[in-house]
Amino acid sequence: MSKLYKAASSAGAVALVLSGSVMAAAPAFDAWTVSTGTITGNTQAGFTYGSALSDKGFFQRQVTETATGQVFFQTIITENNATAATVPALDALLYADESFVRTGNVNGIADKQRISDVDGTKTFNTSATLNSGWAGDKLTLTQRLKDTADNFQTDFIFSQKGPSTAPTAKGVKITAYIPIAGADKQDFVLVDLQGDYANVVSNVAAGKSTVTVPVSQVMTWANDTSANTIGTAGGTEGDRIKAIWVGQDMTTAVGQVFGLTSYDNITSVANDYISTFSLTGTAAVSWDTAVWGNLTTSGTVTNPFP
Repeated sequence: MSKLYKAASSAGAVALVLSGSVMAAAPAFDAWTVSTGTITGNTQAGFTYGSALSDKGFFQRQVTETATGQVFFQTIITENNATAATVPALDALLYADESFVRTGNVNGIADKQRISDVDGTKTFNTSATLNSGWAGDKLTLTQRLKDTADNFQTDFIFSQKGPSTAPTAKGVKITAYIPIAGADKQDFVLVDLQGDYANVVSNVAAGKSTVTVPVSQVMTWANDTSANTIGTAGGTEGDRIKAIWVGQDMTTAVGQVFGLTSYDNITSVANDYISTFSLTGTAAVSWDTAVWGNLTTSGTVTNPFP
Protein backbone atom coordinates (compact mmCIF):
# COMPACT_ATOMS: atom_id res chain seq x y z
CA MET A 1 0.00 0.00 0.00
CA SER A 2 1.52 3.34 -1.05
CA LYS A 3 2.28 6.15 1.41
CA LEU A 4 0.11 8.44 -0.72
CA TYR A 5 -2.83 6.03 -0.31
CA LYS A 6 -2.20 5.91 3.43
CA ALA A 7 -2.12 9.68 3.71
CA ALA A 8 -5.29 10.02 1.66
CA SER A 9 -7.07 7.39 3.76
CA SER A 10 -6.05 9.10 7.01
CA ALA A 11 -7.21 12.45 5.70
CA GLY A 12 -10.47 10.88 4.60
CA ALA A 13 -11.10 9.56 8.10
CA VAL A 14 -10.57 13.00 9.58
CA ALA A 15 -12.85 14.52 6.94
CA LEU A 16 -15.74 12.49 8.35
CA VAL A 17 -15.69 14.75 11.43
CA LEU A 18 -18.71 17.02 10.94
CA SER A 19 -20.44 19.79 12.89
CA GLY A 20 -22.29 19.52 16.23
CA SER A 21 -21.21 18.00 19.52
CA VAL A 22 -22.66 15.05 21.45
CA MET A 23 -20.67 13.12 24.05
CA ALA A 24 -20.25 9.38 23.42
CA ALA A 25 -17.75 6.63 24.13
CA ALA A 26 -15.70 5.04 21.37
CA PRO A 27 -14.22 1.53 21.56
CA ALA A 28 -10.86 1.41 23.30
CA PHE A 29 -7.60 1.89 21.42
CA ASP A 30 -5.09 -0.91 20.77
CA ALA A 31 -7.54 -3.80 20.24
CA TRP A 32 -5.61 -4.96 17.18
CA THR A 33 -2.50 -6.79 16.07
CA VAL A 34 -0.47 -6.83 12.86
CA SER A 35 1.69 -9.48 11.18
CA THR A 36 3.93 -8.53 8.23
CA GLY A 37 1.55 -5.70 7.41
CA THR A 38 -1.71 -7.68 7.73
CA ILE A 39 -3.84 -6.06 10.43
CA THR A 40 -6.29 -8.06 12.54
CA GLY A 41 -8.93 -6.20 14.52
CA ASN A 42 -9.93 -7.75 17.85
CA THR A 43 -13.42 -7.48 19.32
CA GLN A 44 -14.52 -5.69 22.49
CA ALA A 45 -17.55 -6.34 24.68
CA GLY A 46 -20.50 -4.09 23.94
CA PHE A 47 -19.72 -3.63 20.23
CA THR A 48 -20.47 -5.41 16.96
CA TYR A 49 -18.28 -5.25 13.89
CA GLY A 50 -18.76 -5.06 10.16
CA SER A 51 -16.55 -6.64 7.50
CA ALA A 52 -13.18 -4.93 7.20
CA LEU A 53 -11.67 -3.22 4.19
CA SER A 54 -7.98 -4.03 4.36
CA ASP A 55 -4.67 -3.99 2.53
CA LYS A 56 -1.06 -4.21 3.62
CA GLY A 57 -0.69 -1.59 6.36
CA PHE A 58 -4.34 -0.50 6.13
CA PHE A 59 -7.52 -1.59 7.95
CA GLN A 60 -10.97 -0.01 8.17
CA ARG A 61 -14.27 -1.30 9.53
CA GLN A 62 -17.60 -0.20 10.92
CA VAL A 63 -18.04 -0.56 14.68
CA THR A 64 -21.50 -0.37 16.31
CA GLU A 65 -22.18 0.15 19.99
CA THR A 66 -24.71 -2.55 20.87
CA ALA A 67 -26.62 -0.64 23.54
CA THR A 68 -27.18 2.59 21.56
CA GLY A 69 -26.76 1.60 17.92
CA GLN A 70 -24.18 4.36 17.53
CA VAL A 71 -21.87 3.72 14.56
CA PHE A 72 -18.14 4.49 14.36
CA PHE A 73 -15.58 4.01 11.61
CA GLN A 74 -12.28 2.58 12.82
CA THR A 75 -9.22 3.22 10.63
CA ILE A 76 -5.75 1.79 11.29
CA ILE A 77 -2.67 2.69 9.25
CA THR A 78 0.84 1.31 9.71
CA GLU A 79 3.86 0.19 7.70
CA ASN A 80 3.48 -2.51 5.01
CA ASN A 81 5.80 -4.91 6.81
CA ALA A 82 4.83 -4.10 10.42
CA THR A 83 4.51 -6.87 13.01
CA ALA A 84 3.18 -6.46 16.55
CA ALA A 85 1.25 -8.96 18.68
CA THR A 86 1.11 -6.98 21.96
CA VAL A 87 0.51 -3.40 23.08
CA PRO A 88 4.22 -2.88 23.93
CA ALA A 89 5.02 -4.12 20.43
CA LEU A 90 2.52 -1.63 18.98
CA ASP A 91 4.40 1.12 20.85
CA ALA A 92 7.59 0.04 19.09
CA LEU A 93 6.19 0.20 15.55
CA LEU A 94 7.91 2.59 13.16
CA TYR A 95 4.56 4.25 12.52
CA ALA A 96 0.96 3.50 13.52
CA ASP A 97 -2.23 5.56 13.55
CA GLU A 98 -5.63 4.44 14.86
CA SER A 99 -8.73 6.61 14.73
CA PHE A 100 -12.45 6.42 15.46
CA VAL A 101 -14.90 8.84 13.87
CA ARG A 102 -18.58 8.85 14.72
CA THR A 103 -21.30 9.02 12.10
CA GLY A 104 -24.31 11.34 12.19
CA ASN A 105 -23.38 15.03 11.96
CA VAL A 106 -21.27 15.15 15.12
CA ASN A 107 -17.99 16.89 15.76
CA GLY A 108 -15.02 15.04 17.17
CA ILE A 109 -12.44 12.30 16.75
CA ALA A 110 -10.53 9.80 18.86
CA ASP A 111 -7.03 9.30 17.44
CA LYS A 112 -3.83 7.66 18.64
CA GLN A 113 -0.58 7.96 16.72
CA ARG A 114 2.81 6.37 17.41
CA ILE A 115 6.26 6.87 15.93
CA SER A 116 9.34 4.85 16.90
CA ASP A 117 12.88 5.02 15.59
CA VAL A 118 15.44 2.43 16.70
CA ASP A 119 19.02 2.87 15.51
CA GLY A 120 21.52 0.46 17.04
CA THR A 121 21.60 1.32 20.74
CA LYS A 122 19.41 4.42 20.37
CA THR A 123 15.62 4.37 20.70
CA PHE A 124 13.19 7.23 20.19
CA ASN A 125 9.46 6.78 20.84
CA THR A 126 6.69 9.33 20.68
CA SER A 127 2.92 9.05 20.83
CA ALA A 128 -0.02 11.44 20.71
CA THR A 129 -3.58 10.65 21.80
CA LEU A 130 -6.30 13.14 20.91
CA ASN A 131 -9.95 13.06 21.93
CA SER A 132 -12.23 15.89 20.87
CA GLY A 133 -15.93 16.64 20.43
CA TRP A 134 -18.07 13.56 21.09
CA ALA A 135 -14.96 11.74 22.40
CA GLY A 136 -14.39 14.36 25.09
CA ASP A 137 -11.56 16.88 25.25
CA LYS A 138 -8.21 15.39 26.15
CA LEU A 139 -4.70 15.51 24.69
CA THR A 140 -1.83 13.30 25.84
CA LEU A 141 1.71 13.49 24.46
CA THR A 142 4.52 11.14 25.44
CA GLN A 143 8.12 11.03 24.29
CA ARG A 144 11.10 8.86 25.22
CA LEU A 145 14.72 8.98 24.15
CA LYS A 146 17.09 6.23 25.26
CA ASP A 147 20.72 6.12 24.20
CA THR A 148 22.31 2.99 25.63
CA ALA A 149 25.74 3.68 24.18
CA ASP A 150 25.99 7.11 25.79
CA ASN A 151 24.11 6.11 28.98
CA PHE A 152 21.17 8.46 28.82
CA GLN A 153 17.39 8.23 29.04
CA THR A 154 14.80 10.99 29.19
CA ASP A 155 11.00 10.86 29.20
CA PHE A 156 8.34 13.53 28.73
CA ILE A 157 4.59 13.24 29.38
CA PHE A 158 2.05 16.02 28.86
CA SER A 159 -1.68 15.72 29.42
CA GLN A 160 -4.50 18.25 29.20
CA LYS A 161 -8.22 17.80 29.81
CA GLY A 162 -10.96 20.16 28.71
CA PRO A 163 -11.00 22.69 25.87
CA SER A 164 -7.70 24.42 25.08
CA THR A 165 -9.24 27.81 25.87
CA ALA A 166 -10.26 26.75 29.39
CA PRO A 167 -8.66 23.42 30.38
CA THR A 168 -9.86 21.70 33.53
CA ALA A 169 -6.49 20.02 34.11
CA LYS A 170 -2.90 20.14 32.94
CA GLY A 171 -0.06 17.84 33.88
CA VAL A 172 3.60 17.52 32.98
CA LYS A 173 6.10 14.84 33.99
CA ILE A 174 9.76 14.97 32.97
CA THR A 175 12.37 12.38 33.94
CA ALA A 176 16.04 11.97 33.16
CA TYR A 177 18.42 9.14 34.04
CA ILE A 178 22.18 9.04 33.45
CA PRO A 179 24.18 5.98 34.56
CA ILE A 180 27.77 7.10 35.00
CA ALA A 181 29.91 4.07 35.83
CA GLY A 182 29.15 0.96 37.84
CA ALA A 183 26.40 1.89 40.32
CA ASP A 184 26.99 5.62 39.88
CA LYS A 185 24.02 7.51 38.45
CA GLN A 186 22.08 10.75 38.27
CA ASP A 187 18.28 10.97 38.41
CA PHE A 188 15.85 13.82 37.88
CA VAL A 189 12.04 13.85 38.10
CA LEU A 190 9.67 16.82 37.82
CA VAL A 191 5.88 16.57 38.07
CA ASP A 192 3.62 19.62 37.67
CA LEU A 193 -0.13 19.23 38.33
CA GLN A 194 -2.95 21.71 37.79
CA GLY A 195 -6.73 21.65 38.07
CA ASP A 196 -8.36 18.21 38.25
CA TYR A 197 -4.95 16.49 38.27
CA ALA A 198 -4.06 18.39 41.44
CA ASN A 199 -7.02 17.05 43.43
CA VAL A 200 -4.65 15.01 45.56
CA VAL A 201 -6.45 12.57 47.85
CA SER A 202 -3.62 10.29 48.90
CA ASN A 203 -2.14 10.97 52.39
CA VAL A 204 -4.31 14.05 52.88
CA ALA A 205 -7.90 15.19 53.33
CA ALA A 206 -9.91 14.25 50.25
CA GLY A 207 -10.28 16.96 47.64
CA LYS A 208 -7.41 19.17 48.79
CA SER A 209 -4.41 19.97 46.63
CA THR A 210 -1.92 19.15 49.34
CA VAL A 211 1.18 17.12 49.96
CA THR A 212 1.77 15.86 53.50
CA VAL A 213 5.28 15.43 54.82
CA PRO A 214 5.46 13.37 58.03
CA VAL A 215 6.53 15.35 61.09
CA SER A 216 9.04 12.60 61.87
CA GLN A 217 11.05 13.46 58.78
CA VAL A 218 14.18 15.51 59.30
CA MET A 219 13.60 18.34 56.85
CA THR A 220 14.92 21.77 55.98
CA TRP A 221 11.80 23.94 55.76
CA ALA A 222 11.43 27.12 53.73
CA ASN A 223 8.30 29.30 53.97
CA ASP A 224 6.44 26.47 55.69
CA THR A 225 3.15 28.23 56.44
CA SER A 226 1.00 25.15 56.79
CA ALA A 227 2.41 22.87 59.50
CA ASN A 228 4.16 20.26 57.39
CA THR A 229 1.70 20.38 54.48
CA ILE A 230 1.57 22.14 51.16
CA GLY A 231 -1.64 23.87 50.18
CA THR A 232 -3.80 23.45 53.28
CA ALA A 233 -3.33 27.02 54.47
CA GLY A 234 -4.80 29.28 51.81
CA GLY A 235 -4.75 26.55 49.19
CA THR A 236 -7.87 25.46 47.34
CA GLU A 237 -8.87 22.39 45.42
CA GLY A 238 -7.12 22.33 42.07
CA ASP A 239 -4.19 24.55 43.02
CA ARG A 240 -1.13 24.09 40.84
CA ILE A 241 1.43 21.98 42.71
CA LYS A 242 4.87 20.81 41.68
CA ALA A 243 7.28 18.14 42.91
CA ILE A 244 10.97 17.83 42.07
CA TRP A 245 13.41 15.07 42.99
CA VAL A 246 17.11 15.08 42.12
CA GLY A 247 19.35 12.22 43.18
CA GLN A 248 23.04 11.61 42.50
CA ASP A 249 25.20 8.70 43.62
CA MET A 250 28.84 9.06 42.60
CA THR A 251 30.37 6.96 45.36
CA THR A 252 32.46 4.88 42.96
CA ALA A 253 33.96 7.81 41.06
CA VAL A 254 34.34 10.68 43.55
CA GLY A 255 32.56 9.55 46.73
CA GLN A 256 29.77 12.10 46.31
CA VAL A 257 26.11 11.54 47.18
CA PHE A 258 23.23 13.99 47.38
CA GLY A 259 19.46 14.11 47.20
CA LEU A 260 17.00 16.99 46.82
CA THR A 261 13.22 16.81 47.23
CA SER A 262 10.94 19.83 46.83
CA TYR A 263 7.16 20.34 46.93
CA ASP A 264 5.65 23.67 45.92
CA ASN A 265 2.10 25.06 45.80
CA ILE A 266 2.62 27.58 43.01
CA THR A 267 -0.92 28.97 43.18
CA SER A 268 -0.93 29.70 46.90
CA VAL A 269 -0.40 33.35 47.82
CA ALA A 270 1.23 32.07 51.00
CA ASN A 271 4.14 30.89 48.85
CA ASP A 272 3.98 27.40 50.29
CA TYR A 273 6.92 25.15 49.57
CA ILE A 274 8.94 22.54 51.38
CA SER A 275 12.36 21.27 50.43
CA THR A 276 15.00 18.98 51.83
CA PHE A 277 18.63 18.40 50.85
CA SER A 278 20.85 15.52 51.92
CA LEU A 279 24.54 14.74 51.45
CA THR A 280 24.13 11.19 52.75
CA GLY A 281 21.29 9.77 50.66
CA THR A 282 19.58 10.10 47.29
CA ALA A 283 16.08 8.87 48.14
CA ALA A 284 13.09 11.16 47.64
CA VAL A 285 11.33 12.21 50.85
CA SER A 286 7.59 11.46 51.14
CA TRP A 287 7.19 10.85 47.41
CA ASP A 288 3.61 9.65 46.94
CA THR A 289 3.49 7.40 43.87
CA ALA A 290 -0.32 7.64 43.79
CA VAL A 291 0.03 11.38 43.13
CA TRP A 292 3.31 11.82 41.26
CA GLY A 293 3.75 8.41 39.65
CA ASN A 294 6.77 6.22 40.33
CA LEU A 295 10.36 7.42 40.47
CA THR A 296 11.73 4.86 38.00
CA THR A 297 13.85 6.76 35.53
CA SER A 298 15.76 3.86 34.00
CA GLY A 299 12.75 1.81 32.88
CA THR A 300 9.02 2.30 32.43
CA VAL A 301 7.90 5.70 33.70
CA THR A 302 4.42 5.89 35.25
CA ASN A 303 1.94 8.28 33.70
CA PRO A 304 0.24 9.95 36.73
CA PHE A 305 -2.49 11.61 34.68
CA PRO A 306 -5.79 9.66 34.63
